[in-house]
Amino acid sequence: MTHANHNKSKKLTSLAAAAMALPGMLPPVAADTMPTETSISYRHTQYQEDDVSADLTASGEHSARYDINVDQFHILKPFARDYTFSLNLVKESMTGASPYSNSLGVDGDPKLNMSGASIDESRTDLSGKVTKYSGQDTTSVSLGISTEHDYQAIFLGAEFSKLMNEQQSTLSAGVEFSTDTIEPTQQQGFTRIDEESKSGLNSYVGWSQILNQKTQWQTSISLGYLDGYLSDPYKTFDVRPDSRLQLAWNHRLRRFFERFKASGHLDYRLYTDDWGIVSHTFKMAWYQQIDAQVTVVPNVRYYSQSQADFYYSIDNSLRTGEQSSDYRLSPYGAITTGVQLIARFGQWRTILSVDRYDSSADYALGEVSTESPGLVDFLYFTFGFDYSF
Repeated sequence: MTHANHNKSKKLTSLAAAAMALPGMLPPVAADTMPTETSISYRHTQYQEDDVSADLTASGEHSARYDINVDQFHILKPFARDYTFSLNLVKESMTGASPYSNSLGVDGDPKLNMSGASIDESRTDLSGKVTKYSGQDTTSVSLGISTEHDYQAIFLGAEFSKLMNEQQSTLSAGVEFSTDTIEPTQQQGFTRIDEESKSGLNSYVGWSQILNQKTQWQTSISLGYLDGYLSDPYKTFDVRPDSRLQLAWNHRLRRFFERFKASGHLDYRLYTDDWGIVSHTFKMAWYQQIDAQVTVVPNVRYYSQSQADFYYSIDNSLRTGEQSSDYRLSPYGAITTGVQLIARFGQWRTILSVDRYDSSADYALGEVSTESPGLVDFLYFTFGFDYSF
């Protein structure tokens, strides 16, 4: 699996939070209270990208893209008097094809050179967290590891939150350090590095405020820094800077509407980095209570970004310096629509959701001269349950 695909798989384990979210830590909405029960959770997600049409490939033939299956297990257990321990296991399998370069077509538009349906990968991610509750304070330490046949990652994190102002406000902060190593699979006809590594440091600070009995607002700022090998070794021409500074400003508004027995969620995120990308993310969700056991959640998400300074729609072996044709560095916009069903039966909670993601240069806030042929559209379905005892 490519380094870029590894990042995608990491995001898939948190699809409930935000589809295709950029890397970064998000603080909790409020300080947690000490759980008194053991809880077990399971989620299964099926992710399927639309095939690439023949008019977008250099070969003139349509091509399949990724199919991904993700199984996630989570257990949380209180122990001693003021502690909890949680364990999270993710198993992921992926098959499909990936573009390795973009070339100029006879019609003058960029075309994808696809790897063919030869990718068959799996990933295992295991992480644990210990949390201590001390009056108004909560402190957590986490450790995790992710392994693939060509990629290994380890991370260590810590978080802190404090209730203030008679429990009307919450101050939260966190930091995470990661180190990754990649050893690309070698293939005849391609020149690839033998082994490279990168490290990352992410941090955030947030403030959550209860405005009244029905309204809560949160803001946070997150800062991330990556250093090391950030290029994609599986692409023919991909030379990226060896560092990346990322900044995001997040806002969340929650409002309960007693008349409708529902709550509205409104999120906005402004993101920028020193690669030249600026993005805006808006998300709205409506949690409608049908009865005491059933809640339906329609939601919509809009995303738009500018391009990286070194993005080119067509690869060129004669070009010197940094370059990449990765669509995730191109200018584009995307709209995600979905619906979630939550049903409670005693100590059980069942979750079903389906979401559709569509991307296009036409959805971007700014004008895009040439749309990347690599933009993806996909459908993902999630089933899961929670059980407390």
